[in-house]
Amino acid sequence: MKRTLIATTMAIGLGAGFALAPTSTVFAQTTGAEAETVQKDWLDEINTRIDLAQARAALLRARIALQIEEAPGRASVRLAKSVAGK
Repeated sequence: MKRTLIATTMAIGLGAGFALAPTSTVFAQTTGAEAETVQKDWLDEINTRIDLAQARAALLRARIALQIEEAPGRASVRLAKSVAGK
């Protein structure tokens, strides 16, 4: 389940990252309607970037949880190897 969550979060993060990478809005002299459109576009971009940051944070949380979950098993294997090596 966690691996599916990690894979899904990575896919969303990478997709959003590539979609936002080349974005830059150029401000020019605008009229009222154009200014509202520019503001809305900026707001949409900011919200998208916030969503991307939240997805990245969720990915990191899932990775950490997975590492914590797998840590006892890895410690047991390493202990067994070290005991067998002596």
